[in-house]
Amino acid sequence: MEQIDVNAVKDQAKNFAKASAEGFISSIITCLKKTFCFKGRATRNEFWSFLIGIILFNIIYCIATGLLCWILRPAIFQVIFLILDLIINIVLAISFISVSVRRLHDLGLTGFWLWYLAPTGLPVVFMVNLLDLDDSCKNVLDRISKACTNWVSWLLLPFFWFFGAPIAQFLLFLYAGKDEPNQFGPSPYSQQQAE
Repeated sequence: MEQIDVNAVKDQAKNFAKASAEGFISSIITCLKKTFCFKGRATRNEFWSFLIGIILFNIIYCIATGLLCWILRPAIFQVIFLILDLIINIVLAISFISVSVRRLHDLGLTGFWLWYLAPTGLPVVFMVNLLDLDDSCKNVLDRISKACTNWVSWLLLPFFWFFGAPIAQFLLFLYAGKDEPNQFGPSPYSQQQAE
């Protein structure tokens, strides 16, 4: 029977944890640098690292500002923290939208799909089709008309869209991107492997 070197396993675990943390932080920094960049592609790792980073940041920020407002008491500090919170969340929201659009590009979909899969996206689908802004919208409407065969299903469609679209968006962002270039740019996966 082979003996396991505990120190070697500990070193491998430390190296893996260090590499994972560096990748997590570099993904967040990349997304923040590309705040106003809606072109190109983003990997699944980049998207989920940024989302988890936003959640962790907001938890820590809320706890810290809550404690500071409780300790410092004057209302001026609460107003300052509120304005700072508003500015930070606007920047993070723009960054999140841009990384979401780039993630959709990685899957070969246009940025309009972010609107289609919003809880209130059904009117957007009809409006985009009416204005003929995106070709993939016709496919969505064709599938809806095949699924909605009677008036009851048309009445229930907004209800199912409101709850089903965010679930579909979540599952779509879990899907792995393609390793080959598409109409939105070269593969980010081949760039990662080269590094």
